[in-house]
Amino acid sequence: MGSERIRIDAGCMMPELMNNDIRSQRAYYAYGAPNVRAFPTNYPYIENIEIREGTQFYYLQGYKVNYHNLQADEYNIIGQYDFTIKLPPVPRAGQYEIRFGVATGSRVRSMAQVYFGSDRDKMYVTGIPMDLRIGGLEKRMGDVTLPSDVGWEEDTDDESYNDQVTKSMRTKGFMKAPNSWTNGTGASTPVRTFHYMSRRIILSTFLQPNRNYYIRFKSVLDDMTKEFYMDYFEYVPKEVYDNPEESEDIW
Repeated sequence: MGSERIRIDAGCMMPELMNNDIRSQRAYYAYGAPNVRAFPTNYPYIENIEIREGTQFYYLQGYKVNYHNLQADEYNIIGQYDFTIKLPPVPRAGQYEIRFGVATGSRVRSMAQVYFGSDRDKMYVTGIPMDLRIGGLEKRMGDVTLPSDVGWEEDTDDESYNDQVTKSMRTKGFMKAPNSWTNGTGASTPVRTFHYMSRRIILSTFLQPNRNYYIRFKSVLDDMTKEFYMDYFEYVPKEVYDNPEESEDIW
């Protein structure tokens, strides 16, 4: 797997969710209403997440709710949030791109400063704040929708043209969503076809398989009603995202 793109659902990164049947309580779902679980800040219920005061941290399992999310679940974090996640290890040493899956369809998405490092007490800023309100074609500012300059376009039959769109989006830190799953239970439309589904390139860095790495998200907005969305991460080796002979696949 050291030369393959690795996609990790954020729900499966936390063993407590599976061990306590939080991911699989399908008998409790009513169609159209997700199962929601809230986690406290005053003790570490989830070992791999440090939740700081002011953070309302929820897990939503959207089974049969037709969420566009990978494996139908997501984390939803609200308030003046500030939390740190321990990331899974990489399979081998090398240069990796770390990506983050985003859905911008909601009117209440947030914006966060991202930090990264191998010491959770000494992480560095990865760049400008990540604005979850910006999609491929639109920027959702509450009830106001504005055009974005991301450059998203529908895929065509011309692979070389599609590659140019991908390269242009990457210069802005964006990629289209994968073609690997659809927009809900029983649906057939790949999420890649939706302009409000995207991947954000957080950073490219050298990672070691025997070292812990952490990522921190801290709200930069004063609005306590805005929400941070977290669905999946990707580890992508340099030979996949920067291969001069073969472009990265759409899956």
